[in-house]
Amino acid sequence: MEALSWSNWYRSEGCRKWMDKTTFAGTSFTSIFYQAMRLIFLDEKGNKGLLYTNAVSAASHLIVKANNGYRNGFSVEDQQVHLSAYGLFRYNNTSTSPGRLRFEGPDGDDLTKTQYAETSSGSQTIEIHFYNIIKHAREGTGAFTPSGPVPENAHGALVLAYFTGAVVLHEMMREHGFNAKDNSSLPQVAMQSVLDAAKIVFDQSTTLPLSASINGWPAYGPRWQYWQFLGGEVINDLGVVAIPGTRTVDIYAQWSDQTLYQKYWANGQWSSWMSVDPSFDMHPSSSPVVVSVNASHRAIFARKRQNLCTYYKLWNGDNWLPWTLLTGQIAGKIGVGDVSAVVIPGTKVIDVYVRGADDTLWQTFSTNAGYDNWTEWFPVDSSFKMDSSPTAVSANTGHRAIYARGKDGNVYHKAWDGSWHGWESLGGKGVVKGDVAAVIVPGTNVTDLYMQGVDGGLWQQYWDNGWSGWFAVDKEFKLVSSPAVISTDASHRSVFAKGAPGTNFVYHKFYR
Repeated sequence: MEALSWSNWYRSEGCRKWMDKTTFAGTSFTSIFYQAMRLIFLDEKGNKGLLYTNAVSAASHLIVKANNGYRNGFSVEDQQVHLSAYGLFRYNNTSTSPGRLRFEGPDGDDLTKTQYAETSSGSQTIEIHFYNIIKHAREGTGAFTPSGPVPENAHGALVLAYFTGAVVLHEMMREHGFNAKDNSSLPQVAMQSVLDAAKIVFDQSTTLPLSASINGWPAYGPRWQYWQFLGGEVINDLGVVAIPGTRTVDIYAQWSDQTLYQKYWANGQWSSWMSVDPSFDMHPSSSPVVVSVNASHRAIFARKRQNLCTYYKLWNGDNWLPWTLLTGQIAGKIGVGDVSAVVIPGTKVIDVYVRGADDTLWQTFSTNAGYDNWTEWFPVDSSFKMDSSPTAVSANTGHRAIYARGKDGNVYHKAWDGSWHGWESLGGKGVVKGDVAAVIVPGTNVTDLYMQGVDGGLWQQYWDNGWSGWFAVDKEFKLVSSPAVISTDASHRSVFAKGAPGTNFVYHKFYR
């Protein structure tokens, strides 16, 4: 058995002849076909497209698990996950077709058919009716009926590339015998999920060269992309950090066994989930919090199951150091919910804030990246009662900002610029819930806030010389945790959260 690769895209002589002769917007269907393979699967260099970067998997999860459960009776999640997340397509080696998927068409009898492709279980051949794809695109009929004719320009050719990739994936799933328990069509889910992941293209009228893309995505400028499925058996909220001076992102989470697990992004791909420390039992209501001073440093904070106190664990570039009690805590005296930690830019100072047992804001800090010089806990403001864990950010050495929900259900903001200012209401009562995720966008004056809506969707508010007010980023995808957020530059945000009610899966939505 041989896994699918770029060399597997094999076309018969007749298929090559008619694909070369058939054109749309001055582009041969051969070019559209191979662009589809690059966008959906992979390119000649092995760079991954939608399927292998989990975009299709994320969209599939939304379709299969819509409406707080399985739609159309889909319960065989292994089928969907393994195909959509890992692309496990394999083909037998034979003397006539050594590990290849063969594309045929058009046969004489195909010219009277209206479908876009066909295959049969156990076959290595897909008949792709590309003339129907082009005919219906020009007429605005068939699958293109809702939106009308596809414009015959470079953008239209890109639309057909995405659509062709969806058709091919649909037929590959059929060929592999995928179905659901009620015999409804998992291939249809695969096809629809590709189209959903490609809405950025179908909704965009800008004319760009067919080759204009970034990592397989059209280069149409920053916008919110799909929710990416990251798996996991995660309890509570996530701790996420972008490592300074690198392209590495770390995610930490309490696992189902109540120990600490990690997943990271480096060298263009996500690692598997891995155990950090099986000996430290986290409190069932605790979520890890993480900060990083530089590439050889991590500091993780979490509450311990046995005594409810907050401990911290440091990575020194070579090893994880033992867990240490965070500065003189007595069970029940300091700490309700999770702490918030922030590195002051350009320094080794780590500020840590917590909602005290009296529901007010308390603080401690270290001037040496957490290795030593921790102060005792001290109160910041005894007048304001919080109803959530605090969230802290810092733009520079002369700035701190704290965000938390008040007892009235609204979100509040407190700033420090040499002295602490009063709490300012940012609204949100009846709209958002849980803890606030906050990030200062590098190189700008913008602060983004994200929260789980009472409707389960992702909501945002931002500061850009004034507060925007709360608005929905995505009401369709249902969060089951508070979000976490990072930003590496002015045109990037990454939001992480648990999603799909009833599961422990982690998802990632990015703005680029």
